Amino acid sequence: MLKICFKIVIFAWLSMPSARARDFTVSIDEEFNSTLTIGCANNDSRFCMELCGRAEQCDLPQPYCRDCLGTSSLLLREVFLSVSKLYEAELSKVWSDNELVTLLRKKDFILLQAESVYNYYTSYDSPKLKAEFQSLCPAPITENDISGVSQQTEWKNVGVIVQLDPFNRPKKLIGILCQNAGNLLGSPLVRIEEKVNSLEVSIP
Repeated sequence: MLKICFKIVIFAWLSMPSARARDFTVSIDEEFNSTLTIGCANNDSRFCMELCGRAEQCDLPQPYCRDCLGTSSLLLREVFLSVSKLYEAELSKVWSDNELVTLLRKKDFILLQAESVYNYYTSYDSPKLKAEFQSLCPAPITENDISGVSQQTEWKNVGVIVQLDPFNRPKKLIGILCQNAGNLLGSPLVRIEEKVNSLEVSIP
């Protein structure tokens, strides 16, 4: 019964309106100015229009993150060393288009990837870390190629969303973005320990 429910949740995520022809990249210059770029294909220009008023692409400057360079942030240590052991995505609460636009418009977060300049804890673009980030996303999408052969499409682009405090220091993990083959999905992240505690409190 539990396995059936899990499959239903995954199917619901992959069927949500936010699974459209979109992608994202994060770039950073020599002065550590970071930009999150969201791309929209022609059949999905409405999302980018709502986000930034442009049809094909939105370039969203990200704030400079204080205490992110170096190893002083305990939160970033968790992100790059043990995020999948401490957090999980709430698959039943995938963000709608409106929720995703509202989030991305905010100026109080940064998006971290395995190849982030703030990763002082593993090798650059570490395959192990990328796999750990990918494990927070749903199961790979199964698609048919041109010849009709079924194949799995891994999430090639994953970013962990870190909220910053009023002083631009890392405050908490709030979600994850997963992207591949035009699919861009977002979901809140919850600390496993807190989720377990809340379940224990709710048990009479």
